[in-house]
Amino acid sequence: MAFAAARMILKDKRRKPSKEEYIPIRNRSKIPSHQGITGKEKALANLGRSVSRATFPSGHYKDVINSIKVQSFEEWCDSFEKNWKVQRSYMCPIHKKPKKSPWLKEYTDTSRKEICIISRMRANHCLTRSYLNTSRLKMIPNDLCDCGQSQDLQHICFSCSTNQHNIDNLHKSMKIPKNIYGSFSVFDLVFRLLNKENIKIISGFLIAFNIKL
Repeated sequence: MAFAAARMILKDKRRKPSKEEYIPIRNRSKIPSHQGITGKEKALANLGRSVSRATFPSGHYKDVINSIKVQSFEEWCDSFEKNWKVQRSYMCPIHKKPKKSPWLKEYTDTSRKEICIISRMRANHCLTRSYLNTSRLKMIPNDLCDCGQSQDLQHICFSCSTNQHNIDNLHKSMKIPKNIYGSFSVFDLVFRLLNKENIKIISGFLIAFNIKL
């Protein structure tokens, strides 16, 4: 009995609707469920007027997409230049305009771990004690390194007395003259001097001495 009932239901679902039952697509907006709802009819009317007044660009759709991309990138560049001083970004004094493609696109054969290390250094978003001790986080009681000074990226890569020998080796490997240490910053390392070899040198320096970013 149950099997016969199931066959009847399945047969009814497969049955094509008659002309009286079928509602053409152009008339489906007149379905009663779309009517009598507060604000629904007014919204549909406004939508129709908006579409009738809209102006659509002419030409091939690919050209339209490209023009939208160009305009969006130009607006992003303008916003980038106007707001960097307010946001105190570290990147803007070095890169006056954003790039269309990410920096790591040139280093496809570089390991993910190395890319993550350099990305965190470039964004100044890493697990140094000075960052963990900011007023927003306050995850640790102080920002002092083992040598007694504030531990930030500049300190780790240039002036930590407990790790000075390794720092000297880092700069020697990157061919940075010792007499210009004072004028160099960590962002020179990860922006101006960035190349495939230096990525491995910086990452290896941090990994070998258990400096976690």
